[in-house]
Parts: sequence; structure tokens; C-alpha cells
Amino acid sequence: MNSILQFTCRANSRYISSDIRRVVRQRSRFGCCVCGCPIIEYHHITPYSEGGEHTVENLIALCPTCHKRADKEGSWSVDQVRKFGDSPYNTDTTKDRFLIDSSDFVVRLGWIEFRNCSQLVALGKRIVLESRRMDDGIILVSGYFQDEEGNPIAKIVENEWRILTDSVWDVEFLNASRLTVRVGPGRVALKMRITGNVLEVQQCFFRDSHARLFLRGDDKSTNMKIEASGNTRFRSRNERIVIEGPFGAPALILN
Repeated sequence: MNSILQFTCRANSRYISSDIRRVVRQRSRFGCCVCGCPIIEYHHITPYSEGGEHTVENLIALCPTCHKRADKEGSWSVDQVRKFGDSPYNTDTTKDRFLIDSSDFVVRLGWIEFRNCSQLVALGKRIVLESRRMDDGIILVSGYFQDEEGNPIAKIVENEWRILTDSVWDVEFLNASRLTVRVGPGRVALKMRITGNVLEVQQCFFRDSHARLFLRGDDKSTNMKIEASGNTRFRSRNERIVIEGPFGAPALILN
């Protein structure tokens, strides 16, 4: 193990280095060791107040609810908490739910905006990004995401997201609204955020043998590149391309 991970960071400080936090997330398969929730905090098995250090061996990933239980005296023993870290909930799969409930759901993919559409992006006959509305108004989003070379990295199946490969280097889910998947240092393969009734995909890669869509961006700017052997079909309105439902209608098709 890299020596940087074996020492306390910023002595006498509660700061935990990004390298150590990343390894702790990797070990727990990017979710709470107890329940699998991707919104996590870092718990000291030997309490920090009792001399516990900021090391990979002394830290586990817990969601805020499980963290409170672990900190509560008499709730979980140190041995129980250590077992959670040794056998995390997410060993086989990583998943949780995007909770979206809106009568006017919008998906933004770069400069393309989808309003109440179902099949958002299709590569040939394969749907790689779609959404549907349940009878109670909840929106279910599904997507299949790749890295820049076209290797599958993650998918969302009706609001549950799952990691597909060990090549994923890091996953962060911040404040239940921002999801970032990295395949290496500085290599973001997927970035999205939810604000109100909008799901904004800021960075992603879709490709097959006939077409590819590369989207690179952040909160301020977006650069999208579409390449296809056939025609790309959509309707344009002013400077932004807006595709409007009803649900069930295909929106952007790359042939």
C-alpha cells in the first residue's frame, strides 16, 4: 500500500486526506458498509477522541444515519463496526435511488433539453438514456454509461445506479444530488446533478460501432461532440435544442 495512506494526515487535525477517503470508498464499494446508501461519512473505528488515527485501517464509510448509530454508546461494539468494514453491504453491487418527483421533468444533455420525453438517446436500436413517469408521478431514469474508450462503467436502472467494472477509480454522491464517477485521477467518465425538476448530465460518453456522443462540461460550460454515420434527428428551437414529449416518444437518435 502506498505509504501516504499509513500515516495520520495533518497531525492533531480532523482533516482526512483525499487519498485515504478514496481508498475507504473503494473498499466499501462506494456506499455505506451497513446499508449501501451512497451518501457517506467517515467513521473512526477507534474513536478520534481516544487517539484513533486517520488511516484506512481505522476508517469505514457509513451513511449519516448509520454513523449516528455507530457513535451512540451501547449501540454497536467496535468489533461489530470492524466486521461491517470487513464485509461491506456493497461487495457485489452498488446502488441507490435518485428520488425525482415532478410534473414537469427536464433532462439536460449539454445544449439539448428534453421535456417529458421517454427514450432520450438511442444508439441505433439500443436505448442508452431514457425516463418514464409512474402513475404516482415519480420519474424513473435509466441509462447505460461508458468511458471514453467505450468500456461500460455504470448504469442506472429505474433510479438505481450500479457500478459495472472494477476499473472505476472513484465514485462520489454529494448531498443526494451530485454523482461523479472517475476511472482515474482527473478522468471523469460520468457527472450529473439534480436540481429541482432538472436532471443535468454534465459529462458522459455513449458510443457503438456506428455513432458516438461525447459530452464534457461542468456547472458553467459544456462541450458536446456528436458523430454518426447516419442522420441525427431532432427539432430545434432558437439556440437551444428542445425536444418535447409526450412520454413514449423517442428524442435523439444516432444511427
